[in-house]
Amino acid sequence: MADESGLKSFTGKAALVIVLAVVVLVGMVFTAQFSKQLRTTTTQINVSTDLIANTTAALGTAGQYPYLQTASPCYNNSAGREVLSTGYYSVDEGSTDGGGIVLSSTDGDVNLAWNGTSVNCTITYLADSTNQGHADKFTAGLAIFGTFIAILILGLVGKVVIGLFTKKN
Repeated sequence: MADESGLKSFTGKAALVIVLAVVVLVGMVFTAQFSKQLRTTTTQINVSTDLIANTTAALGTAGQYPYLQTASPCYNNSAGREVLSTGYYSVDEGSTDGGGIVLSSTDGDVNLAWNGTSVNCTITYLADSTNQGHADKFTAGLAIFGTFIAILILGLVGKVVIGLFTKKN
């Protein structure tokens, strides 16, 4: 008959490890929010992009302007500082890879006249900061610790399974 004391001791160990894993996962979710909140609001003038109707036109290279907040005013690069009305486009905040602006086609011909136009915008975005970098590293550390916990769980399960099928004399 299999040894049931191993199964009983496993239950206590498993409960402890599961509680620890839940705490680590909740910690990761909580600290991941700091990556955005600890950034510094920054303004950049004359950021260029080409507008495409109903498509996010990225501003800058990937990750250059993370979490785009505003893009106004935007000027036509070739038509003598003609201003694009803020009603004709929306700002796509994006992520750490950057955001962009979306030219709307809902207002008909007026908006579509801007389709394919190169514009320069004054933008605000959430730039990297030292504290945000520390928060990201802490979250990465929690992820590594969570991986270690998963390995411990696999080891405990393996020990119990082997113990169930071995004879005790």
